[in-house]
Amino acid sequence: MENAGIICSRTCRYLERNAPVIKASVIYLLTAAVTAGAPIVLLPFLTRILTPEEYGKLAMFSATVQLFGIATGLSTHGAVAMKYFDRDIIDFPRFVSSCLILLLASTALTLLATWIILEPLERLTRLPGTWLFIAVIFSASCFIVQVQLSIWQSSKSAAKFGALRAFQGTVELSSSVVLVFMLGLSWQGRVAGIVLGGLAASACALVSLFRGRWLRLPRDTSYMRNALRFGLPLLPHATGGMLIMFSDRLLITSLLNVSLTGIYLVASQLGMVLYLANDALNRAYSPLLIETLKHNDLHRDRNVVRLTYVYFAVLIFVALLFAAVVPTLLATLVGQKFQAAGSIFIFIAVGQAFSGMYLMVATYIFYAERTAYLAILTIIAGTLNLVITYWMISLHGLIGAAEGFLTTQILFFFGAWALAQRCRPMPWFSAIAFDATSYAKAATTGLAMFAYASIFIAPNKWVLSTKTTTVKQSESHYLVAASFAGNLELITKLLIEGADVDSSNEEGVTALIAASSSSHRAAVELLLSYGANPLLRTKEGYSAYDFAKNQSNGELANLLISRDGLR
Repeated sequence: MENAGIICSRTCRYLERNAPVIKASVIYLLTAAVTAGAPIVLLPFLTRILTPEEYGKLAMFSATVQLFGIATGLSTHGAVAMKYFDRDIIDFPRFVSSCLILLLASTALTLLATWIILEPLERLTRLPGTWLFIAVIFSASCFIVQVQLSIWQSSKSAAKFGALRAFQGTVELSSSVVLVFMLGLSWQGRVAGIVLGGLAASACALVSLFRGRWLRLPRDTSYMRNALRFGLPLLPHATGGMLIMFSDRLLITSLLNVSLTGIYLVASQLGMVLYLANDALNRAYSPLLIETLKHNDLHRDRNVVRLTYVYFAVLIFVALLFAAVVPTLLATLVGQKFQAAGSIFIFIAVGQAFSGMYLMVATYIFYAERTAYLAILTIIAGTLNLVITYWMISLHGLIGAAEGFLTTQILFFFGAWALAQRCRPMPWFSAIAFDATSYAKAATTGLAMFAYASIFIAPNKWVLSTKTTTVKQSESHYLVAASFAGNLELITKLLIEGADVDSSNEEGVTALIAASSSSHRAAVELLLSYGANPLLRTKEGYSAYDFAKNQSNGELANLLISRDGLR
């Protein structure tokens, strides 16, 4: 009882001490839920109305907006968040107005540049020219919203922050419903809904900035130059970030086809739930972290480090849990046309976890105002992402794009963590009584095990390749893919149309092996009823029984053994 009382007392003190952060986190999380609500709520309906190709156009519009967002505003909205803490020594309203003037000038130049290179942009994005100009205007409206949100975040006005984001999400959702489902405007209606939500939110943000007296015409260009000194070094950072987040979609469209881009977008949108949660927690915590760092107190730094490690562990756990649950719900969430998204979701989910970990350590770099170094790191990561993703797609098709995303996020996080330690040293080891020698031994053992696995275990033993050799696949390839996804309706249709039940892909994977590897018992039974041969093996020598045993599916393995005996 005494121990329970002590624990209860300490818990109460902890909650009381961190009440502002907890309250803000809840508000930001609810806001993120509303913000993500539009695409998530619409997802089950849009995936049944739109084709994968049309859904791919949504992905390309989002990527295009991010591309234009680098130029519109020149990343100076980040300076607003930082300069808020110096408002006692600068004329902050004039600084905000200076950033908006830069937005106006840069948007005009971006529109001109878009007009000059319109045809190449249309070929690259597969979007009509009109929507490219709309994307420029929309990216400018997003900048205005970010300026107001940055002020509210820095002033810890979480409720106002949440109200504006909720308003934007509501307008976006309602507009999309009317335009897509009532007026039948297909993908154009969904994009128009997104744009209307952004324009409405930017109008509200401008009114709020004016009423809050955050706007005052600058007397000279000094604040503009100051904002550019902050923003221009971030342009490479923004460019690298765009390459990390959206180059995979451009490569899928170029190397494979826009339909697979649509499938990839579905997996990415589901993964955005994790990103938005990470972003919400970071928005709530970063102002407190900045205030803590200013004290330069070792005891406080150690507490921050311990909390950060707990946060990292929770992120990984939640991502793995999410990755295990979501694929089982895909049939209900997105329908049969987008079932292939389940095969790549685990890479997206874990990648988003590392993205959230990056957000945590990046705050140290922004605090130290070493954004130029972060820009260099991001450009390196973005370039590596292009190379890695291109290579992975060439090897594994759509799955390769997701593998490239995960690999880049891991490298980017560890690079940012190392840079953060140089910018603002923290007791990452001593805070948890870290034994560097033990860590080195464990790391050496781990590398040895990895090397052994790489050399002596076939790299594709249990993973089915989805590499696309041609845009139009044969019936046998469709049958293997449908069996891997457990799509009984498509399997039956292909078999009725004359597809060979024992045909295989380039690696010798038959439909029965594919269904066994993904533990789809109903698909296995259906294929066996059509005479599928369970004795066939892949080019590496593995049968359907081997894959079933690898999945620890004893019932499925016994079913295949019984059929082996009958043959």
